[in-house]
Amino acid sequence: MIENELKQRRGLGSLTTVMKPFMIMVRNDFLFYSNTRSVAYEVILPESAVKVTRIEPISACISGFFGIMCIVMISSAGLGAIKNGFFLMALLTLLSGLVCWALSGGRITIPVEGEAPIELYRSKSDEHTVERFIEHISVHRKKFLIEKYGPVPEVMERAEQLRRITWLKERNLLTPEEYRAMIEPLAKTDRNIGFAPSMGDTGMDQ
Repeated sequence: MIENELKQRRGLGSLTTVMKPFMIMVRNDFLFYSNTRSVAYEVILPESAVKVTRIEPISACISGFFGIMCIVMISSAGLGAIKNGFFLMALLTLLSGLVCWALSGGRITIPVEGEAPIELYRSKSDEHTVERFIEHISVHRKKFLIEKYGPVPEVMERAEQLRRITWLKERNLLTPEEYRAMIEPLAKTDRNIGFAPSMGDTGMDQ
């Protein structure tokens, strides 16, 4: 059974993604910083998820700067650099490097219409788990949106039913077989629309 919650850790940060009945909730925690975001199923595109590898530029530049300063201090002052703040500079290099490592690395991004994508951590140890979780999102999203936006023949006009079926098809929520199963009853209804024959046409006026 696939859980509705995916918890991931990387360095000093953690990422929690939860499938709610109507949306996806993503919580990102890093040291004392926490950010929570909710995204409706209508705008999530899990079938277009892609694998990416990135380096967080700001922390990488800071770590590189402090690293270069350490090298300059050692090369210019030798052992005397220890008395001139070398340990502090080395500590800053280490901390900024840890931040860069935590914010960088492999990810699987799920596109979101009109918003920033949802990002999940990707590593060799849990990549299969993440992919299964995304498949689970896709299945639940399809079921939810078809139930919410699918046609209701008993109460909807034909034009509204067609509009809803088209909306589902454009978002790749219907297989060709499912699409035909929804469209064919409407086509039959359309062919049956007409006028009843007049008395003269049936010969009953004679």
